[in-house]
Amino acid sequence: RDFTINAIYVDNLGQIYDYFDGIKDLRAKKVRFIGEPSLRITEDFLRILRFFRFSLEYAKTIDSKCLQACILYKENIKKLSRERIRGEFIKIFNSKNPQNLIKILQIMQKKKILAEIFGAKIQLKRLESLLKIEKNANFPLKLAVSFLTQNSQIEDFCHEICATNQEKKFFNLLFKERLSKLDKKSLNVILAFYDNDFAANLYLFNLVKKPSQRPLHLKYLKNFQLPNFPFSAADAQNQGLQGIEI
Repeated sequence: RDFTINAIYVDNLGQIYDYFDGIKDLRAKKVRFIGEPSLRITEDFLRILRFFRFSLEYAKTIDSKCLQACILYKENIKKLSRERIRGEFIKIFNSKNPQNLIKILQIMQKKKILAEIFGAKIQLKRLESLLKIEKNANFPLKLAVSFLTQNSQIEDFCHEICATNQEKKFFNLLFKERLSKLDKKSLNVILAFYDNDFAANLYLFNLVKKPSQRPLHLKYLKNFQLPNFPFSAADAQNQGLQGIEI
């Protein structure tokens, strides 16, 4: 096992076995490796990312000895498959604790852990703005807000995060349909071609670049329903039109 809080066992009679004071650490809101942190990390370098993820969810403060070991071995993150890295980042970014998420990402940025994974610098102020407006924002939007800028190479970014085909399409559309204005008229043009979810995501992606602006139209986008076109082929037939004329 990696952390003391992950090494608490129970047998089929309900007897609990806590060999490494995991329960004590849980109560103290402490996340630490079992034994020597360097040994645990070298067994599997993914544990560097797991340390930050578990600290995000369960720790009051980050353990300094464990953090130093993570910094020491950070270059080994590159040895991990993109799929395994992606799995951890989905869990990190989908945390239900937005305040701790920003704090943990700040540490990961400062200690250059994120630089071992992403070519671009994380835009933490944008992410923080997004989470204040829409705390349930989806994973692709959080990533786009955090890392994509006007000069981003979408293909390289998609490789870094092992993006799905759907995510690749989403990122490319965000850049294709850039909004110069965030007024209702511009948004209605987007709604003519895309569904509510994408329109809302596009709006938020552009909104967080302008922190002074308020999310005036988010509710409108979420509740918008495209009206049915009030004219059909049957109406044309009733006017005497047939075949190619219709």
